[in-house]
Amino acid sequence: MEGIELGKKFYTPEAKAAFQKAVELDSNFAMAYYRLLPMTDPAGSRQALQKAWHLRSRVAEKERLQIEAAYVERIGNNPSEAAKILEKLLQKYPHEQGVYDHLALLYQGIYEFDKAMQII
Repeated sequence: MEGIELGKKFYTPEAKAAFQKAVELDSNFAMAYYRLLPMTDPAGSRQALQKAWHLRSRVAEKERLQIEAAYVERIGNNPSEAAKILEKLLQKYPHEQGVYDHLALLYQGIYEFDKAMQII
């Protein structure tokens, strides 16, 4: 929770340290690995995502779908499929603002600007 709160305040180095501490304390903490993705270099991000992917069966459906979308987008290089996963997530959990933000960015990246604008 500390990492999330620090991240919301844009204290990125502190948030990163909190998530790293979380995975040191629990190496099976899938969402801590997931939260490290935007805070690490490309190699570290890939490693964290692969770890989160392997642990995804241990998290709730909402978190599992977020991990799967990130994996499909980054490792599978398929942002269109990632967008479908996030759309599925939002059908079940429509109050996840961070997911809307991610989906809008995906749509921008695949040049579906009308869909991105509908989200914003």
